[in-house]
Amino acid sequence: MQRYLDELFANFSEISRYSDEEENRFKQKVEDFILWDKPDFVALIGPESTEVFPFQKNIGLNFYDKEETVQSAVNFILEEQKEIITNIDLRTMEYLFEVSSKPMDILFKLRFNIEFAKGDVRTMIRKIHVLEVNKYGKPKVGLMGITDMTEVMKGERLVFEAKTTNEQILYSREYKRYIKDVNDILKCSKCLTKRESEILELISDGKTSQEISQILKIAKTTVDKHRQNMLKKNNVSNITSLMRVLS
Repeated sequence: MQRYLDELFANFSEISRYSDEEENRFKQKVEDFILWDKPDFVALIGPESTEVFPFQKNIGLNFYDKEETVQSAVNFILEEQKEIITNIDLRTMEYLFEVSSKPMDILFKLRFNIEFAKGDVRTMIRKIHVLEVNKYGKPKVGLMGITDMTEVMKGERLVFEAKTTNEQILYSREYKRYIKDVNDILKCSKCLTKRESEILELISDGKTSQEISQILKIAKTTVDKHRQNMLKKNNVSNITSLMRVLS
């Protein structure tokens, strides 16, 4: 395991601004995380670093992408889930910088879907811990792991959990408000994304998929995919029914 960790962190010292003591502490926590969770992808998140991800390593995911970065995973997330995940992550960062916390106080767990190839939809679990905080109790370094759970759980459903055993956090006003806000974001999983809203407005104006593709400068197949996504997540069979549901 030590040799494996040394290989994983080969470039970490060159691209981070952390001390040797901090780096060794990170290594130990990453080692524990890999041993217990067995993630397919790991990354350190550095809010205070010039690099958002000062370290990342693909262990077992095939992104069909030579770079194999966090962005590679993001590129394959189901379109209808991307905006919701972004909103959850933004609210989570807002919460973490609103309060003072300690390392490993909260586990942020997200279940989402990636489509590596047409029809190959995979179920992923993303876990994020705050590894280190600065002197003000704000996130300094985070640890993220992504694991392919398709073999044990399937379904195109977005699920988020924040877990803590710290009762002071659990019963705090800020934490309760944060959880409510995230639940409100998830409830809007049937709502339309900005792009879907643009397409629906053009459809209501009588535009065809071909005309919409020309107006928005996107492929006709992309327009058709957005149309199907809108119908699917609102459980309707046609645009007329969709507009009735959203009215």
